Amino acid sequence: MTGVQTCALPICFPVTIGVLATLRDVITLREILEKSGVSGVVEFGSHLMPRERREAFHLASQGEATVVVGTRSAIFAPVHGLQEIVVVDEYSPHHYEIKSPFWNTRDVAICRSENEGVSLVFVGNSTSLELLRLVESGWIKTKNRTPLLSRPRRRLVVTSPDSYHSVIRDGLKKGPALLSVVDKHYSNVFNCERCRTVARCDCGGRVIIESKNVFACSLCDKKERSWRCRECGESKIRTFRYGAERITEDIGKSFPGIPIFLNTAEKLIEGDLPGRSIVVSTFGVEPLHPQGYGAIVLLGGEELVNRPFIRSEEETLHRWFKILSYLHKEGAVFISLPSQHGIAQAIIQQKPTKFLNSELVERSKALLPPHSRLITISSDSLTIVSLRQKLESEFSGKLTSHISTNGGTMTLKVDQKSSNEILVALRALQKLRSIKNKKLLSIHVDPYEI
Repeated sequence: MTGVQTCALPICFPVTIGVLATLRDVITLREILEKSGVSGVVEFGSHLMPRERREAFHLASQGEATVVVGTRSAIFAPVHGLQEIVVVDEYSPHHYEIKSPFWNTRDVAICRSENEGVSLVFVGNSTSLELLRLVESGWIKTKNRTPLLSRPRRRLVVTSPDSYHSVIRDGLKKGPALLSVVDKHYSNVFNCERCRTVARCDCGGRVIIESKNVFACSLCDKKERSWRCRECGESKIRTFRYGAERITEDIGKSFPGIPIFLNTAEKLIEGDLPGRSIVVSTFGVEPLHPQGYGAIVLLGGEELVNRPFIRSEEETLHRWFKILSYLHKEGAVFISLPSQHGIAQAIIQQKPTKFLNSELVERSKALLPPHSRLITISSDSLTIVSLRQKLESEFSGKLTSHISTNGGTMTLKVDQKSSNEILVALRALQKLRSIKNKKLLSIHVDPYEI
């Protein structure tokens, strides 16, 4: 492949196709391009109305669009005279299609770049392990830009267990402060103070504290003003994970007189932020500030890195480096992880690849993606057992298989060299099942959730 690079922000436009993770990013980029005087900007994606999609398709295919921007489906835009593809934040889970055939933007962009002979650029504050593996192999070239945190390192980053209040006080001298939280409600996890039983509704769903003194079921619509343990009858609760609403309440007590805003996907802040204010926001919807935030507090670190899937630490690093791109050039940062943690060190040293390289080494030892490929196949249990026997017989030594406890899903771990051969065989099997009018298998290659 020629002309394939990966670089850090900012993006060098104009380009022909720009694929971004979220609609919010698309709208922001389009506004920037139009204000910069770039003409022929066309928005492309499934979020458009049918008439708007037809118009965008016509403009792109007839050569009347110079720049096409959109979410992941824009990678298929029929651009006439395509010269370059730019994929922004390719590590984002938003770049993974949730319906069959479960493609992702990165792989499709690489295939299209090879087939059409166009330049391909990956842009972001960090990179996925899959892309980093291609960089390490020399297949993709890197172009380094200005470090994300350019201020000298005198107490730039404060880590747990220190308090983040001092970071907010220092940051308010330079601009608003941003607190990034994991959960939007008052508290999403609590249990009984006496017997430690997890709070559950009669329907079996988990009970959360939606707002102060309002207990709501996460499954049904049941809400109550009080709660009592179903096991011992105790009414006292033990809270060990606070949400955005509770944190907003606590911050208000610690910083009287400072405007405090709660920002979630359901309740976005409208208008410009005061220069001296505090924003408590969930991830992905943080309001932008033209001068950047004077302080950014990254909360929920222990919870994020201990989630039960292998991308938990990698995703946390991507998430936090994305948020840190909103930081004022002289702003301060608080990280809710100890200073010796790999992610904390990556932020302190401004080197996300340092932690990601260590993750690559660990994945290599365990023969996990991206050093191998995972293929999940779902069907009825009898089909899965039969298919497992055939695959292990035909591809002995080239794969290992694991069947889920319910027997309906099989996961194959395949080495990179043998993956094409096995995928071709599975594709042929799907064709055969289609010809015989049998129910097709659900096949997912390299799922995001591992």
